Amino acid sequence: RVFDRQEEGQHQVGGTVAYLSKAFGDTNRAVTSVSGIFAKLLSPTQQGRQALDDAGISAEHLQQVISQDGLLGGLELLKERGFADNQQALSALFDDIEARQGIISLLGADVSELNGIFAETKGSAGALADAFATATGTDAFAAKQAIVDLQVALVQLGQELLPLAADLAEVI
Repeated sequence: RVFDRQEEGQHQVGGTVAYLSKAFGDTNRAVTSVSGIFAKLLSPTQQGRQALDDAGISAEHLQQVISQDGLLGGLELLKERGFADNQQALSALFDDIEARQGIISLLGADVSELNGIFAETKGSAGALADAFATATGTDAFAAKQAIVDLQVALVQLGQELLPLAADLAEVI
């Protein structure tokens, strides 16, 4: 596992997407990049494992660092081991262009800026949960939910009555 706590992983993934969306100017590209980055961190190719080994890191150790210290800890470890300045090693570990462009951007990022974005993302996730809890507790939400429940029941009733109506139409 890359993250020990699901919540921690969610805000770090969200923060990474937010940072790369800002850097790339394209959220779809950022999501594709983040997906590639985490895929290679979770399951590096043989050449990726070799690049890590050459730098004195095992894939398991990198994953452990990320689990304990977050993505920023993993990025710091990659920087310390020379990945930020080694395009060949980066290309071996992140063998698809989208992931490689994202990791290059992250390795070159200002750590305090990344920390700030991660903190904002973590806070906004909590705010969204609070807002949803508040909204679902209102009478207006309850009324809308009752209407939706009624619509679902009517559709189900219609699906059950349709075959009977068809049989009746054949008889008539």
